[in-house]
Amino acid sequence: MAALTAPGRPAPAARAWLVAGLAVPVLGALAPLAVRGGGAGHVSLAVLIVLVGVCLWAGAFSLLGGRGALLATVVGVAALTMIALPVTPSVPFRWRQALYRTDQTLQARVPVDPRRLPAAPALRVLAEPHLTSAQPAFLLATETPAGATRWECPFAAGRQWLVLPLAPSALVGVTELPVALRLAGQPNRDGDYLMVYSRAEGGNFLVELADATTGDTATPSITCQAQPPTGALPV
Repeated sequence: MAALTAPGRPAPAARAWLVAGLAVPVLGALAPLAVRGGGAGHVSLAVLIVLVGVCLWAGAFSLLGGRGALLATVVGVAALTMIALPVTPSVPFRWRQALYRTDQTLQARVPVDPRRLPAAPALRVLAEPHLTSAQPAFLLATETPAGATRWECPFAAGRQWLVLPLAPSALVGVTELPVALRLAGQPNRDGDYLMVYSRAEGGNFLVELADATTGDTATPSITCQAQPPTGALPV
């Protein structure tokens, strides 16, 4: 009569394949976080990599065995990880933010090279207006060490550079120009707002020092007119 035996532990080889199969999605998820940081999008991608990697290993193990399941998991996790790799964009931005309240203020520090000052200095802000009528319900407001200014911009449809002329005296003796940007008037999130761009998530909005007489051939430039300056950002 055959003796009944209790199922034993998995063989050492099977345990090794199991550990390796679970380690691959975990490492694949942690690597982008270590390199790119813990932004909300990166964390979501890391969770997706772990879930898909574990499910892929479990499904492939019964069909391909430990070695085949590990190989399939490595390929799947590598494909998902490549989603997080930076792609060189055709435009100089990676993130954007909507300004639709007057209490939203964006800060930036613009490098200034005293040896290469433009003949007609201006700040250029990459933005995209969203309007419900031909007459904007808001104005652009900036603040620099020279003072606060409201700007009337002849907005056009689509993405554009907003050119804000500067007095040459604002750049004398400085190597960095702090800039604060917000909206004045009556913007709202349902249609009258301004989309601004930045090079990185949570980073400075895309503003640069340029010559007001030269433009970007790829993106149209709109020159804004300054209203009389005030001592503080207007409402």
